[in-house]
Amino acid sequence: MAVAGAGVLWTSISLSFILTGTWINLLLYAFELLIGLHYLVRVRGWAKALLGATLLLDTVSTIFVCQIAWVLLLRPEQTSWNVEVSALIISILTALSGINEQLFFAYRLWTINRNRLLLSIVATCILATLVTVLTAIGIDMKHDTSDGGRRSPMTLISTVMTTFTNLVITVALVHKLHRIDFVRFSSSTRSLIRKVMVYAVACGCITAFVDILMTVLAFESAHGFILFFDCAGRVYAHTILLNFILFHNWQLPQDATSENPWRSGGFSLRSGQSLSHLPTLTLSQSTLSAMNSSRQGTVAETMKKPVPGPPFSMESIFNNSEEEFVVAKTRLNPNNHDHVHIILFMSSPPPPSGNILDENPYEDHPNLSLTESQVLWEYAKLAYNLKQVTHKTRRLTAEPDQMLVQRLRSLETKMGLVLTLFKASVWNVINEQPVYGPAETSADATIRQ
Repeated sequence: MAVAGAGVLWTSISLSFILTGTWINLLLYAFELLIGLHYLVRVRGWAKALLGATLLLDTVSTIFVCQIAWVLLLRPEQTSWNVEVSALIISILTALSGINEQLFFAYRLWTINRNRLLLSIVATCILATLVTVLTAIGIDMKHDTSDGGRRSPMTLISTVMTTFTNLVITVALVHKLHRIDFVRFSSSTRSLIRKVMVYAVACGCITAFVDILMTVLAFESAHGFILFFDCAGRVYAHTILLNFILFHNWQLPQDATSENPWRSGGFSLRSGQSLSHLPTLTLSQSTLSAMNSSRQGTVAETMKKPVPGPPFSMESIFNNSEEEFVVAKTRLNPNNHDHVHIILFMSSPPPPSGNILDENPYEDHPNLSLTESQVLWEYAKLAYNLKQVTHKTRRLTAEPDQMLVQRLRSLETKMGLVLTLFKASVWNVINEQPVYGPAETSADATIRQ
């Protein structure tokens, strides 16, 4: 909404309406400042820059709103020029606050959709809105009228453009979120999607309602128009702050809030490492009986964790090159079976024909028994199949859809746990122990399943 050349308009408004609009503006700004500073020290990157720009624009705008009230109340002889300049600055800052709000929702749409055509349409609408508002302000400055330019055609066009852009972004966000397959997500994720949809609709309707109401009041009531004109920028800012209130915890980086028991050097299987850096496990007969209870506790704790689970990268299991598992078994003392050193590492790539799935490459190994070679072959096939799945889903993890990435991380965590448990079984077989312990219990059967 462009209002320039408004010295005559403000002098025709009673001080009670001007002071009321000023106090409403100060109240909204106080809430904005408290909430904004709270999150300004907790967010990073583009969010911090956006929040800082919003607070800066509204701080300057509030100063000039108070300056208008101060001049009209204490310096009536300086009313015309001071009020006109202040109203011009408030108009520009309010327009920038609206553009800032639209850019925020456009970026949110881009992170969810990644549709270049749709983003180009939204960016064109935002640019057209900015040009229209600035043009309306420039025209109103040249034609000083008694209504301050609030009834000019360009002012009406700028309001229509602002409302249209807000509604386009809202509809696009809701349409994209509505197309998500809810059945494939947990109840917490579905609740989050619904919350984002309600938030997008509410913010779009609020901003559009304020723009339309200001336009109607511009033609019907100058007193009501002044009330909304003073605090319109603060309404735009509060729609952005509402995002941080509702979704700040969801946007926290997973590395800062989760403990990942599988992201440790003991389970690193990266290729290209020297033998001295390969994971080595020392087992003894006294600890073999405790292995099953430890695995059961790990599974029980993992199943209790909410979805999405802790961050887990399949890069910790597979690298970009093809690989196969080779096992080297070394006993410290041939006569002492209490200690076994087992080293699992990756070496040369398997044949392109995929023979690792067709025949057992460990069958003729001189240091492995028939049972050991069969278990290692099953382990290699499991790892190979998981690698194939990872290659197909890796490109999806590069998408900006945070909910999809979190679900994939949860899946990768479970896949990593399967490999970890299978390695424990391999260690038992190589050490000539039962795969699932001396006596298989119901809990062991659950783990095996």
